[in-house]
Amino acid sequence: MTAEFQSAGHRVTGTSTSGGDSLTALDLNRPEQVERVLRQVQPDAIVHLAGIQSVPQSWQDPSLVFRVNTGGTAALLRAIENSVPEAHLLLASTAAVYGNPPPTGTDRDRARPFEEGDPTAPESPYGASKAAAEILAGETAERTGLPVAIARLFNQFGPEQPEQQNPAGFASSIAAAEAAGEGSVAIEVGSPDARRDYTDTRDTARAFRLVAEQRVTGRLNLCSGRTHSLTRLVEGLATASAIEVGIDHRPERANRNDVLELAGSPARLEAATGWQPQVPLDETLAGMLEVRRRAVLSD
Repeated sequence: MTAEFQSAGHRVTGTSTSGGDSLTALDLNRPEQVERVLRQVQPDAIVHLAGIQSVPQSWQDPSLVFRVNTGGTAALLRAIENSVPEAHLLLASTAAVYGNPPPTGTDRDRARPFEEGDPTAPESPYGASKAAAEILAGETAERTGLPVAIARLFNQFGPEQPEQQNPAGFASSIAAAEAAGEGSVAIEVGSPDARRDYTDTRDTARAFRLVAEQRVTGRLNLCSGRTHSLTRLVEGLATASAIEVGIDHRPERANRNDVLELAGSPARLEAATGWQPQVPLDETLAGMLEVRRRAVLSD
């Protein structure tokens, strides 16, 4: 994300709760610290990515997820209002605010793409915490005139995706099998036919930059407009490997409240900024596998 903004000539101040690695310490649970940093930096644009993104963790500790995702957003909004009321805010939200999509026509397994005007009905504490954060941001924008964009992210992935998330986890299994000299590997998949709308994180960073530069406001789906199944992702990884890759269907590993297909329409984002996804799916998968190979060799 930082590299995308810097490549366009922007000065970037990155933050984390602990600081370090050239990052500025900023804890959203410490309002005085947030206001101090904002007054020192005087940003023209703020990209709010902080929060807990794990759906399973949201079921384990809903109060923590609301305290971080919703409470943290509330604290940031107040600090912006008090310190830099002219700054543009881009709030990273999630497609999880929509909940389960309605089927299209008579095909119960397919769903029409979500549009920003669709009602929200989150199916997890994570989705609910982000929906509440959106409401707070919308109220602040309406009351104060703060320019706020809310980007509802669908599935994001890229070469540097953590192996705890799929398809990076799939890539790790393949890389480990390659390193062990095995001729084949079976990838365990809970819902092989589940289809999701994937966007490479480099395309996402470019979309964020365009939204911030053009000070776009309102809700925007950040997605490709196309869906791919988990089977397709495994097949793409297999194409980048010399060993045989198969699928081991494990229904017990399917996510709670999983839906077969989740897609979004990026039409509003495209109309507002001219953005379109550029990184091909198989390029992302090949890069992901190469990163996991290097990780296996370094262990």
